[in-house]
Amino acid sequence: MLNLFQIESIQWVYLIMKMSMNLLADHILSVAQKNQKSINNLKLQKVMYFVLKESRDKDILSYKTLREIYDDPFLVWAYGPSTKGQYDRFKIFRSAPIIGKFEYTDELSVLDNLIVEYLDYKLNDLIKKSFDNDFWKNNKKYISDFRSDISYDLTNI
Repeated sequence: MLNLFQIESIQWVYLIMKMSMNLLADHILSVAQKNQKSINNLKLQKVMYFVLKESRDKDILSYKTLREIYDDPFLVWAYGPSTKGQYDRFKIFRSAPIIGKFEYTDELSVLDNLIVEYLDYKLNDLIKKSFDNDFWKNNKKYISDFRSDISYDLTNI
């Protein structure tokens, strides 16, 4: 029989290992640092978006894993899809490169080449590319003060 401490430890480990947008963002930032690539908040948003989109389109990650990761949906914003949670988490950096220590997640290592590919894009090109999405095009009219509350589901990204 497990004691209370063991149960709390198991729950803590589950919370740490549970896939999430936080975990994805940290992984992307870790890969960027490992490859000596600068990334700011807006670029992080776009890299997250395209990595999830391509992971879905090319079956790199299972749909179950994608659903688990996608706990903070992208919203239709003026500069393309962004997650409020990750935006708020890194807004202190404004447009400067994000610095800090970020956890690399072995389970997401299958995304590393894709991440590096999108890190090599210019930010303006990623923004323009994100505007090609029909969901963004159909909902941009709801943007007010650079933001909207219209959220993408996994099928819309």
